[in-house]
Amino acid sequence: SGALVTILSVEGKFTDFSPRFALTYEASDTLTYYGTISKGYKSGGVQIAPVADKETFEPEELWNYEVGFKAELVENRLRMNVALFYMDWTNLQVSFQENLQDEDGNFILFGGVDNADSATSKGAELELTALVSDNLLVNFNVGYLNAKFDDFVALIEGENHRLDGSTIPNSPKWTMSADAEYGFKFSDAWDGYARLEWVYRDNINPNTRSLIFTGFPWDVPSYNYFNLRIGAESKNLVLVVYVENLFDKTYYVNAYQKAFAGGMFIEPSFQRIGLRATYKFGN
Repeated sequence: SGALVTILSVEGKFTDFSPRFALTYEASDTLTYYGTISKGYKSGGVQIAPVADKETFEPEELWNYEVGFKAELVENRLRMNVALFYMDWTNLQVSFQENLQDEDGNFILFGGVDNADSATSKGAELELTALVSDNLLVNFNVGYLNAKFDDFVALIEGENHRLDGSTIPNSPKWTMSADAEYGFKFSDAWDGYARLEWVYRDNINPNTRSLIFTGFPWDVPSYNYFNLRIGAESKNLVLVVYVENLFDKTYYVNAYQKAFAGGMFIEPSFQRIGLRATYKFGN
């Protein structure tokens, strides 16, 4: 409004050493094991906030431990990738938005970055690719994620809330996808394919504020949808017709707070139908 000028003078210096260690063992021509240990880092910073302990935020540090293997099976017609991981965070940086009243009753809106003292994330991923026949290729992916705050006191609705054991926002427990692509020939000059895709995402909480509320729209439900793509390709021309969200399913993918006092917004599903043409110049 032009009635308030905020002057913030804070200094901070952040240094870090982030190593990565990796080990790979080729058990055979078709089987490889691996393991990695790596450190991640985000610098700390300063921000304008009417709450003294929010004017600065600490660097975020992460140690990631991962093991897995990659295999080619059934005469190289089946590819399998498996990974197990464990992530250990210190001072995980978490965005927030807040509104308060000061001692004079003035309404204050502010947002920035907060720190969760500690958090952990563990999970597994599986990728499968199978050449079922000379014309049919099938892919399947599944991921499991268990991401939790271990020690976190967050300012929400003007009060401190302990969120120990709460799921980190935007962390679906299960994610899956699959697709099947069938290739064929229209003629000597044209190759074609048809691909059906399926995507699934488990329910999430979109932000830290949603961890103290339940129901719509704080709890974003799980959803799944199908896509269909049909393509044709010649020497110089590629044509693709596609329908995303094939059955026009109704769901919403996220919820968020916009402009502080503006309320909650959701991102709804929609269906997209299109045609893509690509021309390749030259021989």
